[in-house]
Amino acid sequence: METLSKRQFSAIAIGTMTGYIGFLLLPLWIGVLNNRFGSALTANTIGLISAAELIAIAVISIGLARTIHRLNKQHIYILAALILIIGNALSITANSIQWIILARALGGIGEGALLAASSSAASNTSNPDKTFANITFTVPISVLLGTLLFKILHNSLGGEVIFAILILFPLLALCTARWMPAMPQQMPDNKKLPAFTPYAYFALLAFLLFNLVLAAIWTFLDSMRSQKNISLDDFTQYIMLSELLGPLGAWLAGKTSTRWGRALPIVIMHLLMIVTLIGLINAKTNTLFMLCLLINVPIQTFAAVCFMGALATMDKYGRVATAAPGFLNIGNAIAPLVGGIIITSSSGQYQAITWLVLAVLPIALVMLLFAISQ
Repeated sequence: METLSKRQFSAIAIGTMTGYIGFLLLPLWIGVLNNRFGSALTANTIGLISAAELIAIAVISIGLARTIHRLNKQHIYILAALILIIGNALSITANSIQWIILARALGGIGEGALLAASSSAASNTSNPDKTFANITFTVPISVLLGTLLFKILHNSLGGEVIFAILILFPLLALCTARWMPAMPQQMPDNKKLPAFTPYAYFALLAFLLFNLVLAAIWTFLDSMRSQKNISLDDFTQYIMLSELLGPLGAWLAGKTSTRWGRALPIVIMHLLMIVTLIGLINAKTNTLFMLCLLINVPIQTFAAVCFMGALATMDKYGRVATAAPGFLNIGNAIAPLVGGIIITSSSGQYQAITWLVLAVLPIALVMLLFAISQ
């Protein structure tokens, strides 16, 4: 275990936000692709594009999980940032659905490796709960920055500027790569314990299910706002306001984990998540839509800290936490496909996703509570 310097923390935080920013700005770049491809971009096609990126993240991060503690994280970090730059650059020039799927999959490879290196480094600290709380605190700030840049630039440069904005983040990661903790961790021969116990699998599967629900809604959020006749400018402002409140959830999670333990904050978080998601999906007015979005994003950051803190304490070498982005993105990858099927079978009614919220989130809660009971 080690205490991170400010420079090391900044490299880990930037690697994490770079790994997540593509998915977190998905409603914006899906809207851009909708303008580019028109009627060719169906709900099922959106699901395929999203799934290509997210499955790539999952495969890479889970694939690195068992060996990450023996690898040079700095080298992984640099290579991942370069791959991600290429994937985002190809997204600008892609002129067919097939090419955009390939470009997003390539970006997912870079994102998965960045998240694996960053999660492993964050887990190997003296207080992983605090470390993940501080890292999660920075992620909404990056989304706010990306959304603000898009709002400023898209009128003059066009919607395609969103992919140029996505390139800025791995470029920043390259600038901080020299500060990334690099040395492999040595595991004593007499302590070669399995990383993936049944409890760890239950926690990881709960993480998968939880994010499946969030991603199903997030993927079609732009379509929901269109169905509710909310303008793109208003929608962008709602996202910016919600991301301003996002760090509050991470801060609260860091405080409550030491005072209330893990179980009570997790239960409260799940209940609030269910209520706000149902309100968001079924909102009849712009005001209710905005209010639910404003409340929901801090709950998401709160949840991220709860999950990552629990996973980090299950294995001090960071193998379980390294696998977490993979399981998260399996859920994220399945979600657009599941969401697309639910919406299509309901004649395009996005309110049908309410049943996914009610069916899956309670299961995730029970699984996580079981996992932390060890």
